[in-house]
Amino acid sequence: MRSLEIGELRIPIREIRQGIQEFEFFSDLAGLQVGMPGAERHQAAIKARVTLLGDDFLVDLGVRNEGDFVCDRCGEPHRKTIQGQVKTLFVGAATAESQEGNEEVRILPPEARNIDVLQDAVDALLLAVPVKILCKENCKGLCPNCGKNLNDGPCFCRPESRDSRWDALKNIRFDS
Repeated sequence: MRSLEIGELRIPIREIRQGIQEFEFFSDLAGLQVGMPGAERHQAAIKARVTLLGDDFLVDLGVRNEGDFVCDRCGEPHRKTIQGQVKTLFVGAATAESQEGNEEVRILPPEARNIDVLQDAVDALLLAVPVKILCKENCKGLCPNCGKNLNDGPCFCRPESRDSRWDALKNIRFDS
């Protein structure tokens, strides 16, 4: 495995041989940051496995980075590791026409000396960020009455009086 510390994520084509070649990158590029804007930057670890397929290259890319987030239930800041993976086929001009419109295929110009995987790394991270970000799986959230963080213990507010207009909905049956 070849380790590279560079500002751009490019794999030199001249170093790719038959079989599977592995490359490892470490980068703190802004595009590879996840989490709150303006939060501390963390170094992303990118591992690329490149398989030579004739004149084409199959790149299996894994990305891992930490991000500073705010919990969607309790509002507390926390750090979370995000890991994503994408596969992309980089093809030469000869194969390009048959792959038009395929989003998982990138066309390499004939004069290309590198395979640029920055956009793939960004995509992998963005797709790996969960829709609902929780500080922990069993986060209890906030009390709807007083706003106390229930992860710190129970609150002592009185239960809210119920609106009896909604009681009829309790009798609805959802049998198939």
